[in-house]
Amino acid sequence: MKKITISTLNPSGGGDFPHSKSFEGILTPKTNSFAFTLAEVLITLAVIGVVAALTIPNLVQSYKKKVVETKLVNFYSTINRALRLSEIDNGNSSTWEYFSGSTFAERKVWFEKYLCPYLKNCEIKKLNNEKDIMLNMYDGGGCVYISTSSSDWQYFPFCNLKSSIKGKDAFYFFFSPSRSLFSEKNTAYINKNTIVEPYKYGWDGSIEKAKEDCKSRGAFCTLLIQSNGWKIPDDYPFKF
Repeated sequence: MKKITISTLNPSGGGDFPHSKSFEGILTPKTNSFAFTLAEVLITLAVIGVVAALTIPNLVQSYKKKVVETKLVNFYSTINRALRLSEIDNGNSSTWEYFSGSTFAERKVWFEKYLCPYLKNCEIKKLNNEKDIMLNMYDGGGCVYISTSSSDWQYFPFCNLKSSIKGKDAFYFFFSPSRSLFSEKNTAYINKNTIVEPYKYGWDGSIEKAKEDCKSRGAFCTLLIQSNGWKIPDDYPFKF
């Protein structure tokens, strides 16, 4: 501790004989130390954990929804743009040879001629049997599974075929060059400017019908999202 000496004049009037007084600690700075107890630290960590448990799932859910929305609209625009470009070289799509070959190799020829040349990146894979096809679309994002029916196209935003819940992992589209198969009963709902549309077969045009089908069957989920401006509705039956 520093010792301070202060000189003062002699109170008796002898100014030439100063008196000295010593003061210890007068100018010593005060230091205050603060520390958390173990209980306080544990309580703080518990509060942070509770807040994280409540907020992080919602953030993840919101993020995944945005990703799915973006991938869906990108696929829709990318695949139809590619088919329109193909029509310039190969004529109207209603006149194209239909890809209903009996083997994978025969069906692959169709995609190599009419579709893949008009996509930046297109990989054709064989799946399951002699006819099922998987298209990996790197520019549009995701994968397209095309079954033996040829018209039903299932779009997988994350290319995860191990989980194929309709409306969550897989989204139904319909390929119809003649524009006649989207809805045989309701031609008013056919988009004549596109070749691939969300699956609409049997749709009566009502949003309630789309919601009911999406929840029970999953086929109209893509249609429901499209009808909402390519945004997943708040009351959507599936969580991401």
